[in-house]
Amino acid sequence: MDEHKESLRKTAMSIIDTLYQGEAFLTAGFLASDTQLWTPFNSQEHYPAQVQAYLKTLQAQAHKIRHKSCSIVEQTNDLCILSGSYHVEWEHDRAKKELMCYTMVLKRDSRGKTKIRHLHISQDRNSGLELYIKDIRERAFFIEEDELLYLEASHNHIIWHCKYFEVESVGSLKEMEKVLPQSFIRVQRSFIVNTRHVRKIARCYAEMDNTETIQIPVKRYCDIRKSILRTKGEQ
Repeated sequence: MDEHKESLRKTAMSIIDTLYQGEAFLTAGFLASDTQLWTPFNSQEHYPAQVQAYLKTLQAQAHKIRHKSCSIVEQTNDLCILSGSYHVEWEHDRAKKELMCYTMVLKRDSRGKTKIRHLHISQDRNSGLELYIKDIRERAFFIEEDELLYLEASHNHIIWHCKYFEVESVGSLKEMEKVLPQSFIRVQRSFIVNTRHVRKIARCYAEMDNTETIQIPVKRYCDIRKSILRTKGEQ
């Protein structure tokens, strides 16, 4: 077993534990000046100045944490992305076990200390995966699967069309086909659509929730239509 990876997993689980167990000083040691924290209790971003109040909210409600999974999604020399899940029993209802999921980005600072760059906690996986991408200006974006409408190829770049914004990154649709879930289907050479947001499919195009239409090749229309309906559970 890779000892470094195991150490990172233990660090991630320890951070989750301290959020709920009242050990705020331990968690604060992992905070950086630009730490971003999203929670199921408040959709707003929480930066270090507000973390102490937020921790008190969690600590007052939580009773017991049981980790279910923790895996490394991506790792570089100074950055690690982890994804995990855990069950939490709440003080007000100990019979209820709620599944919580998280995406965490840990990064070494200039002194070599591990800090939280990003922590996103959600109540379940109904909203799908959270995708981590870097745009052409090296800015990090965390896009929930349900926010993504479709991907468009543009030379050696990808344009991520989301509900309220667009992001351009370096990459290819061929690479993305390998990592995206089955709800995403490549309908032609330049487009991959999120079938959750296909409002209508007709000969020979798919209309998305934002009213944009994406052409489907005539020769592939029947097969693509069947695939879209199958993933949407309509066939």
